[in-house]
Parts: sequence; structure tokens; C-alpha cells
Amino acid sequence: MEKKNHTRESLEKEFSVNKKLKIVFTKKDGTERTMICSRHADLLPKVTMENVERTTAKPPSETNFPVFDLEKGAWRTFTIANLISIEEIV
Repeated sequence: MEKKNHTRESLEKEFSVNKKLKIVFTKKDGTERTMICSRHADLLPKVTMENVERTTAKPPSETNFPVFDLEKGAWRTFTIANLISIEEIV
């Protein structure tokens, strides 16, 4: 999938269908970043009550999208409008 107007809904669908994705986006500082990421339960860290309380305290953003960076082993967020490309990793 190449550059198009992504929405939270289209990304949620893409991540629900694919276990791992490679995304390219422009960071806030203007640099381009490539990230191998997932939202698939099998690839995410175990959830603790502290994490649940911290992440469920506010509704999801319509402009930012959280993913788990598989290379860094940490949650990251990117701005949906800055997404350049997204592709499935088989």
C-alpha cells in the first residue's frame, strides 16, 4: 500500500489483517523513519495493570497511531498524516 490518505480506521484494519508491517513516515523533526511494527497480540509484550491504567485513561487520538516497534521492543506513536508508505512483511 503506498501513499494515500490514511485514517485511524484504515490503519486499524490494515494492522488487524497483517501481523507485521513495515511503515515509512516523516517524524516531527522532518526526518524520514522506517519501522517494523505490529499490533498483533502474539508479538506484543505482556500487559500489566499499570500499563492498562495508563493507556485506557484517554480516548484514542484521531491524528496519532500507536504501534509496537519490533526492532526497538517499545511502543511508538506516529502521526497518521505523515505516513508515507505501509507494506506487509511476510
